[in-house]
Amino acid sequence: SIGTVIAANQQLGEAALAAGDAQAAIQAFTQLLAIRPANATYQASLARARNLSEVIDKVRAAEAAQANNNLAGARDLYQQALALDKQWPAARQGLARVTAQITGEQFNAAMSLGFRSLDQGQLDAARQAFVKAQGLLPDAVAPADGLLQISLRQQAQAIAELQTGAEQATKAEDWPLAIQHYDKLLALDPTLVFATTGLTQARQRLALDETLNTYLQAPQLMRDDPALEQAKASVIAASRTTSKGPRLQRQISDLSQLVALARIPLQLVLTSDGMTDVTVYKVGNFGKLARQELSLVPGIYTIVGKRPGYRDIKQQLTLAGGANPTAVHISCVEKI
Repeated sequence: SIGTVIAANQQLGEAALAAGDAQAAIQAFTQLLAIRPANATYQASLARARNLSEVIDKVRAAEAAQANNNLAGARDLYQQALALDKQWPAARQGLARVTAQITGEQFNAAMSLGFRSLDQGQLDAARQAFVKAQGLLPDAVAPADGLLQISLRQQAQAIAELQTGAEQATKAEDWPLAIQHYDKLLALDPTLVFATTGLTQARQRLALDETLNTYLQAPQLMRDDPALEQAKASVIAASRTTSKGPRLQRQISDLSQLVALARIPLQLVLTSDGMTDVTVYKVGNFGKLARQELSLVPGIYTIVGKRPGYRDIKQQLTLAGGANPTAVHISCVEKI
């Protein structure tokens, strides 16, 4: 009858464990171990039966703590119960339930902190809170919405700062800086109409500024007719520009004067030793001279002297519009 006794006690013991009847479970597994003293399963079940009363007490205490919203205490009691019997269903289910409740409250607290920080403009704190909430409940949609609001707020702040910088650069007539700001604005949001318009205008003003400066810094370029016509056209274009700043007004005034002087001849007196052959490039050869008066428009001129047996000499001369008469002596004196 051993087989029948084992089956009956095994069924009785398992039913007693499931029902929470510690005494009946202890009795059944004790009888089973008397028959099979080395059976590890019966040994483990007897240990569970001996801990069963304490496990049940801890689970009941945990349920009471959870009902009183003492979630941390409830979690600790469920964990203690599972340490005694890791298979007890009520302990496992209770721990999962209280853990989910704790996580939910932490999630709600993190979300509340995130939106409160966002309203106060504390974007770093808001981001940390939303990231924490996302870590607590990865499948929740709300943290991603909060992070998106932060990104939009940061983008709006960046756009406002860049717009202010672009306006200041425009007012200061710093066109490269204005273009830099508008490029960054359009990189953030290509649909910004004011940035597209501002970039076009800034590029036009930069091109005009560069053309004006070219002739202001090197007025001798206007000796050639095409360059003079371009300088005149740039002055006209600048004069028609609206919202002229001090820099542009000064450029218009200065270049207008230079354009007006570009074709007014200047007096140049050439002197030599009478033995040097003198040539002014693009003007003429004047042979061996002692003195020669020339009338030349403003520009850059190259004067060359040659004499047999002597090293050639070359001299470059810049005649600026409105300058006083200029004298140049050129002669070859270094023997070869």
